[in-house]
Amino acid sequence: MSFLKRLFSGDDNEDQSPNHPELDPQLKKPVVKPEHEAALIEPHAGPAIAGENLNDQTLPEDSAEPVARIDSIGADELTADDARLIVSAIQTLEKAGLTPRAEVEPEDIEDALSDDVELFRRRPIVSLLASRDPAGELMFNRVFADDDQLLRCSNDDLLDFLEEASTAAGSDAYISDVVFFEDTEDPTRGSMRFQVGEWNVRDIEYHLDPDFGAVDAEADLLEAVAMDGQVATTFEGAFHRHAITLWLDPTTPESADLVAAIEAELQR
Repeated sequence: MSFLKRLFSGDDNEDQSPNHPELDPQLKKPVVKPEHEAALIEPHAGPAIAGENLNDQTLPEDSAEPVARIDSIGADELTADDARLIVSAIQTLEKAGLTPRAEVEPEDIEDALSDDVELFRRRPIVSLLASRDPAGELMFNRVFADDDQLLRCSNDDLLDFLEEASTAAGSDAYISDVVFFEDTEDPTRGSMRFQVGEWNVRDIEYHLDPDFGAVDAEADLLEAVAMDGQVATTFEGAFHRHAITLWLDPTTPESADLVAAIEAELQR
């Protein structure tokens, strides 16, 4: 079952109540009755994607997804408008190939976004990309966020970073033959060579600066672990002050739309 189906699944015979808003089967959105109006906040300023009206957000007509159960997403702080914003953002990500990990449950997304609802409303896509599950793992595939901002000052540190980055990119099973070539005159400099797949050999030069780590090598590694047909796209300071890297197919309009949407969010 896809993540959106799990997000929208529920018992069709469940009684409607003030805590379970009635849904219009034609519009696929809540029927707002007078007694509910005071409980809903005004729509936030600025949709997730330029040109979309989130109040009119519906699933595509050809979608097999059942009607959204707002109560399955919204808790005390997340509203019906927030639920539609979550749907819109996840659909945009999935069209570009960035899907929630199989272990992620809808409640995990609710809990993560509830930590900073205002930030989510301002930057819904970025907030989803940077959100973490209860185990502290990012919730979407092909996404890397170096929240710890560690100084990597040894070969072992670079090996750990290679493992983290390739796992996020989905290429960890294809990495092999990792070798370090140290500069004979300066042990803090050298190159790191490894193979991706059967034929692709990568050489990464590094300088292990005790004050700044190996930032250039880290950026090169994020690009080097990309699967065939994908490139690493990094947004500096996307979540607070930390960068987020996505591995996208640069040839698809869906990837271009996602990049444009994220860039627009970062201007808010």
